[in-house]
Amino acid sequence: MTMNKWSLLGLLIGLAASIWYIRNDSYNDGLAAGRLECSRGQTEQAADALNQFIAGTKELTAQANAASLQLAQQIADRAAADNQSTREIRDALKKTAASRVGCVFDAGVMQQLVAAQQRAAAAATNGITSRTGGKVPATGAAGR
Repeated sequence: MTMNKWSLLGLLIGLAASIWYIRNDSYNDGLAAGRLECSRGQTEQAADALNQFIAGTKELTAQANAASLQLAQQIADRAAADNQSTREIRDALKKTAASRVGCVFDAGVMQQLVAAQQRAAAAATNGITSRTGGKVPATGAAGR
């Protein structure tokens, strides 16, 4: 072979090596870009799931706070109703103190005692919320 043929052969081999190197480098760049895009998609999905979880947690927290406030209000209402009925029973007992010496109670006092016992039994078995949609019933003379 002559020098021109060897030069041409070397040039062709160098050109082939350059083309292979460029193709391989481009392939690796594309592969890395594809992996990065896939990773970004997975990261976005994870972020969306986390944001949904956070939103759900905030909603559940708000519901729990509302339920807690409602329960606190029901407890306060129940305490107020209990205090009112206790005052009414004491007032009625003061009026009939002389007749109780012989263990005679006024009919109104007995009715209030029975009603208080029934409310206490209902609260013990059904919880604080009454059958009137969560409202605490009026007691004593105020509810008659």
